[in-house]
Amino acid sequence: MRKMTLIFIFAICLFVPFIGFCDDAVVLKYTTKIDVSSEKCIQTENVIIQVNNAKGDKYVDFVIDYSSNAKLKNLTGELRDIHSTVIRKLKKSDIKTTSKFDHFLFYNDNLAKRFSLKHNVYPYIVEVEFEHVISPYIYVAKWFPVWNTEINTQKAVLSVTVPEDYKLKINQVAVDSPSKQVAEKGVTYIWSSSYTSSNSEDIFAPPLVDILPLVSVVPQNFYYIKPGSFDSWKAMGEWNLELDKGLDELPSEEKMTIDHLTDGIEDSRQIVRELYHYLQDNTRYVAVNIDLGGLEPYPASYVCENRFGDCKALTNYMKAMLSYKGIPSYKVFVRAGETPEKIHTDFPSHQANHVILAVPLANDTIWLECTASYLPFNYLGTFTQNRPVFLVEPNRSRIIYSPALTEEEVTSVLSYRFTTNENDPKVRLSALFKLRGEAFEYFKGQSGSWTEKEKHNAFNELIPFKNYKVDEYEVMPVHRDSSFFILETTGTCNSPYQTVGEFVKVDLPSMNLPVFEKVKDRELPLDFYVPLAQIDTLFFDVPYDVLELKTPDNQAFEDEFGNFEMKIVQTSGQLCIVRKYNIYRQKISLEKYSNFYDFITEMKSSGSSIIFKPLK
Repeated sequence: MRKMTLIFIFAICLFVPFIGFCDDAVVLKYTTKIDVSSEKCIQTENVIIQVNNAKGDKYVDFVIDYSSNAKLKNLTGELRDIHSTVIRKLKKSDIKTTSKFDHFLFYNDNLAKRFSLKHNVYPYIVEVEFEHVISPYIYVAKWFPVWNTEINTQKAVLSVTVPEDYKLKINQVAVDSPSKQVAEKGVTYIWSSSYTSSNSEDIFAPPLVDILPLVSVVPQNFYYIKPGSFDSWKAMGEWNLELDKGLDELPSEEKMTIDHLTDGIEDSRQIVRELYHYLQDNTRYVAVNIDLGGLEPYPASYVCENRFGDCKALTNYMKAMLSYKGIPSYKVFVRAGETPEKIHTDFPSHQANHVILAVPLANDTIWLECTASYLPFNYLGTFTQNRPVFLVEPNRSRIIYSPALTEEEVTSVLSYRFTTNENDPKVRLSALFKLRGEAFEYFKGQSGSWTEKEKHNAFNELIPFKNYKVDEYEVMPVHRDSSFFILETTGTCNSPYQTVGEFVKVDLPSMNLPVFEKVKDRELPLDFYVPLAQIDTLFFDVPYDVLELKTPDNQAFEDEFGNFEMKIVQTSGQLCIVRKYNIYRQKISLEKYSNFYDFITEMKSSGSSIIFKPLK
């Protein structure tokens, strides 16, 4: 009987895949309905999810975001069995209201309703519907046919209804053109699509949003505090400038403080540096989601009084201080994130989620991240570097590129010293880390708030030995504008030496290279938006005066993907090994992944160990 049941289940999966029983959960239908008027945009979303087993329960844990200008209304939900019999409906007591963002922001404007609708008999169906009333608005729709990227969407529908004389701009990617219906209510555009989830967790893959079907809809002309237009980037910039008019006034007390800070300084760059440090030391960042259209700026006086602000407010405040000193600067809108998302430069519209500041000087442009108190002066970091950005400048607002982090700016330098003691099977290991790039940003930004235990655990994980135990560590003081983080640790680890007959093999620590998927498992192309580079120097105490190396003392190779070098220098009683690698900033197609994987494999093999023969 059990065998017959299994055959029956297999038959269902084979011949009726649209039912979705073979997945943990599936979105049966995801509908987005948008009604547009000149004053507001009402977006109604309805999702029907079928949960097939306990692993699928997590897909009916809901988080519905909202904010002051994207109000949440008419939230409903119900749980049904597979025969559509209602088991229970969502109640107010089921819903919790929380902040959307992390605890480190002491205030933010972005809230969320959280709730679950689960059952213990499978399969079951959950339907949830809610409405956002967005006013004012500058975006009608930015739509993907996806409710959750981890599960399939069998059918997704977007409908946009506008008055008959309403002028739209539409950008669609990998989606068929819409059907169009004209009625007394207005004109309705309807798009349909679907989504097949991927189990891919490929590292250094392009952002998922760059490969999904997309429909973007914006008004050609709009009113958001002041009238504006998306006819061109220049027109959009002029609207932004109108929004900011009169918001750069500083209180007299603040002007006195600025004068005191810059007294006697003639160099413009140094003035910018002093005021940037003042901003970092005297303000705090709060989050307001400009993705949803939270673009209303705050005056500089607001930040002076409250000492906090979102990215727009803090950037405007910094801009106002520079303006008071006669130094022009320009707001820059950016799509921030660790992996740069595509900006549709041929579709002028609001595509940013963050604001930074550009300060052009005689021979250089300074870039300022105004929300991070820990970042160095003139350092954007991996969050905003090397991507198209929208610079707002009178009469010539335009798309430019933010500066890219160089190889030098992302190269971490590591040093290990292994000391043996004939009375102790353990080896003493002293390590020095000079971290740059993403590692620098992480440790500089996080370590100040860690407990001693959290620091100990994090620093211990830096050492690429499974049996390493940190006994002591010290974070070395550096200038606040240094773009590196220095850490010294001492501890013990198992001996790296192995005697094999008359030879000694020394296992070297890993080079902190990512673990790339095997060729057969890779599904997506590679995108290295910054170089991956490291230099490490290893010192080994060896109880021999002369060694005969069986490993070449100088290895080096280079191809289109990067380069690698390892040198071995021996002196009396000591081996010194220097390894360097650099994976270039680049995009690598799936067709070339096999060649890239061979390059990485050769690099790891070449730098994994050395073999020598002691000479008596």
